[in-house]
Amino acid sequence: MNEKTRILAKTKNIQIIIDNCLLQKTEFTAIPRNSNSEDWEVELNIKSISKALEWGMFIKSNRFELATNELFVNPVIAPVVQQKPKPKRKERPTNFSETAEEQTEETENEVNLLKMETQSNNLLSFE
Repeated sequence: MNEKTRILAKTKNIQIIIDNCLLQKTEFTAIPRNSNSEDWEVELNIKSISKALEWGMFIKSNRFELATNELFVNPVIAPVVQQKPKPKRKERPTNFSETAEEQTEETENEVNLLKMETQSNNLLSFE
């Protein structure tokens, strides 16, 4: 691991990173980002994979950002697509007599349609 990991931190959060460096016995260097801002780059010298995993979990849990590296592509966040609300279901009537009447009306309409179709078929038959 020749590349050194760089973490971006504000002045108020740098103590958390330094405490973790001392706890894990990791070499580090703190570099001010710009002369006017409160941003710092903390450069970590990580020598093993287990230390890298520990630092990765630490960075994720404390929501620090890594400094940009040319080798890594920044992820592109897809825009959130809002879904259309589902249509509401029709409420079922609680009165069973109404449903029975509606069903009989529907069946009568279907029977009438069938009669009309058979009559039109009879007109077109060439027998």
